[in-house]
Amino acid sequence: MISAAAKRLGSLLADSGRSLSVAESCTGGLVAGAITSIPGSSRYFRGGVVAYHNSVKTSLLHVPPDLIAGHGAVSREVALAMAEGVLSRFRADLAIAVTGVAGLAEMCFLHYATDELSCAVAVRCARRGLLFKRTAYNFVSLAHDEGAVDRALEILDETLGGAAG
Repeated sequence: MISAAAKRLGSLLADSGRSLSVAESCTGGLVAGAITSIPGSSRYFRGGVVAYHNSVKTSLLHVPPDLIAGHGAVSREVALAMAEGVLSRFRADLAIAVTGVAGLAEMCFLHYATDELSCAVAVRCARRGLLFKRTAYNFVSLAHDEGAVDRALEILDETLGGAAG
């Protein structure tokens, strides 16, 4: 099933001529899958990295190990570094990164109750002409839930919409 968020995002990217890359951890490729479910997505989607293990975050996305050690893999800082790494690796105009805790609802409740992150989404832009450069969002959700994927796509859609207007 093609999500409405993926359709809107695809239209925005195709109309603007911008390219996109993704870095995912807890969603395991679901964001890339939603994007590529849109016919013609090869016009704007460059590719992605599923960096589930921290060693992949450091080796493929160049996330500094001390950043992971200092802030944790599920942090705004690591999400931003993942977005910057995939942006550079694929030479895209835009990147989105998702990192979080995949697990049971009790795990998410525990993280919510202790003010720790269950999921962080970062958007990074390479073009200077846009109104944003780096931004990160945190939300509590089951990482493998379609809702987390839709929310990640909506965040990028909102960011693009704000940059265009």
